[in-house]
Amino acid sequence: MTRVHALRLDHGRRMPSWLRAPALLLAGALAGCGALALYAFQLADTAADLQQRAQERERAASATPAPRRTPVRGADALAEERLAGQVRAELATPWERLFGAIEGAAGPDVSLLSLAPLPGRGQLNLGGEARNMGALLAFLKRLQGGGAYSRVYLREHHVDPADPQQPVRFSMELKWERGT
Repeated sequence: MTRVHALRLDHGRRMPSWLRAPALLLAGALAGCGALALYAFQLADTAADLQQRAQERERAASATPAPRRTPVRGADALAEERLAGQVRAELATPWERLFGAIEGAAGPDVSLLSLAPLPGRGQLNLGGEARNMGALLAFLKRLQGGGAYSRVYLREHHVDPADPQQPVRFSMELKWERGT
């Protein structure tokens, strides 16, 4: 006689653990995507509001007549002209291209610690730290070959013997042509 085994139907059986983790990961990823989409819509609304305000300000500024200036005489006129020239030089300076060249040349072995622009002179003083002398020289060569600066000078450098990593601290002077 053959023995018949009883059937067990378990409708409440849980999913195996190796299938649960990907399902939870997928659910978390979908929730994150939804949150990012909501944030993107909020940013788009904010950008549209800011653009609308800027357009309203431009319209208001163009509607009001410019104030009449009275001519200034003597030393005050020279000082005002000098200040206006400095402002023009700063506005005409291609900051995005100049700073982009520095960022592109720096790399992971160079840390920039200070930037001091002197737009009236067409000069930028730069201070930083390189992992070693080879990294500093490579950074210097990339800056010289980048085309954004007409002259790049290494003013000083020294190795910090107190630091176990012995980084090379440096200061540079970068010059650009004022018309660029």
